[in-house]
Amino acid sequence: MSRIRLIALDVDGTLYDRPNGISEENLSALHAAQEAGVVVAIATGRTPANMLMRSREMGLYCPIVGSNGTHIVDENNRLLYEYTMDTQAAQEAQYRLSQLDTEYNVVTTDALCMSRIENSYKLEVQEYKKLTAYGQKCLFGQEEAAACAKGRVNKMFAYNCRDIEEVRRALSDIPGIYLSRSGRDNIEIMPVGADKAKGVKALADCYNISMNDVMTMGDEMNDYEMIASAGWGIAMGNAVPQLKAAARYVTAHCQDHGVACAVWRYVL
Repeated sequence: MSRIRLIALDVDGTLYDRPNGISEENLSALHAAQEAGVVVAIATGRTPANMLMRSREMGLYCPIVGSNGTHIVDENNRLLYEYTMDTQAAQEAQYRLSQLDTEYNVVTTDALCMSRIENSYKLEVQEYKKLTAYGQKCLFGQEEAAACAKGRVNKMFAYNCRDIEEVRRALSDIPGIYLSRSGRDNIEIMPVGADKAKGVKALADCYNISMNDVMTMGDEMNDYEMIASAGWGIAMGNAVPQLKAAARYVTAHCQDHGVACAVWRYVL
């Protein structure tokens, strides 16, 4: 029987039981796993800078498999792995998004560009400054988004879509990208060949850990590949049905500290 040596966790709906909050139960279980020599990592659609800032504020120091597996850093923010979108595909996707009634972000290795100056991501000025300290510039507006799309794009993210199916149809025929989601009202625009599973494997390779000895936990369809490919794929009790069907086990709901339940039962 394999021994779990690495735990990779989704954030929203998995690690977090409330907006930007880890329960004391989850945090204690993860600290216990780290003390036992298990590598704990976060695998998220968020950028590494954003997640490093949030996790450190809550007392969790760990590697980040960020931007859905396309940008990985260690606990000291050193780049371990990067995968970027074809430039022509990125520019075409950004142009089409700019023609639609939706907010969207363009995420690069060193920047997060929000398409609207008045946007849904309401951060305080101090938080923007903190993100800069972690190597991520925050930019705003269509012109900046178009400029970012010419660079090293890790992913794009459409949200607050007036018609999400219209956005999906507008992007679906662009070569070099595929569409996923991390919630009912958004679309993740990803480079073909990248997902959380490949990101988790890249991190596992850095530690010479087999995927048979990896536990992954998630709740949404952008977690599907990493749940299906890990030796210990765990779906949350609040996960979508397709994810539960692909998982080895199903743990408790995120609001019932499902991460802690799985760590204590299968790891420690």
